[in-house]
Amino acid sequence: MRLERGRPRLQRRGFRGVKSLGCQVAKRLFVLRTHAGGDACVPVASAICHGPRTTIEKEILRNQNAFRKNVKQNALDYAFQVEAMKLENILDGLHVSLTRRRWTQLFTVFTRILLACGFIPPSIKKILHQPFTMLPDSNPVGHYFNALYETGFYYEFIGWAQLAAAILLLFPRTAHFGALMFLPIIVNIAVLTTSVGFVGTWVLTILMSLAAIWLVAWEYDRLKPIVFQTRAERTRSIPYQFISIPAFFAIGGAVMAFLWKLIRLGNFSNYLNIGFLLVGIGLVFGFVVAVHYRFMRVGNLETGGDELI
Repeated sequence: MRLERGRPRLQRRGFRGVKSLGCQVAKRLFVLRTHAGGDACVPVASAICHGPRTTIEKEILRNQNAFRKNVKQNALDYAFQVEAMKLENILDGLHVSLTRRRWTQLFTVFTRILLACGFIPPSIKKILHQPFTMLPDSNPVGHYFNALYETGFYYEFIGWAQLAAAILLLFPRTAHFGALMFLPIIVNIAVLTTSVGFVGTWVLTILMSLAAIWLVAWEYDRLKPIVFQTRAERTRSIPYQFISIPAFFAIGGAVMAFLWKLIRLGNFSNYLNIGFLLVGIGLVFGFVVAVHYRFMRVGNLETGGDELI
């Protein structure tokens, strides 16, 4: 950190009366160049005061406190970024060493085609609205699939989703989309078959889930910006946001309670208690919104590895 000092040009008229208060103030303007490359002009006052502080002194101290808080936050963010970069470098090296080997490349292709072929036949049966199993309702597995069959177009929707994931896996250009779509579907099926005791099938679906995790890990370099990159700017603060935002939602809760009473929604016996409940929920909800807004990042993604978050 480089420190440059220069005297500001101050008019005598602006400091008339300081000596009468028993204060002798030596004012300097310090320019600090941080490792982030930015200049921060900080007015610093070194004073021996025996009387009340002037307005100028209060402004100087306010600027000092704001600057220290900003430097401390930037230091914490920088330390977090350094640790994240270390983890990112480790994962980058591991990913490169795996994806450049011929046997892992062949295994990935084999896994993609195998999973796609495993999804196409059951998806066709669902799209054609045919029963998946012939087990009776007395069997837990049969009871579930028979109930699923009776859901109508939701049963067909599952089939279309499985078919789309399978087709995306077949093409190298879209295989990463197929892996991301395949993983939640097969994990859901694995949990289902395990919980209902689908004999033999639960082992198969767990192995398919592990294979889907491998395919997602294969696309690490495409997905890592979600984890290791952040947006460059913070949200602009709202005046008294931890008061104004909860108050806004609390008022919304009161208005909602009035509308409920107006249309007799729910047929509650005491809408006043419902109003207090909605106001309280609005306050809590608004506070969560304010906290989330305070720490949310906006703007473009950062590109430089040595910049502060």
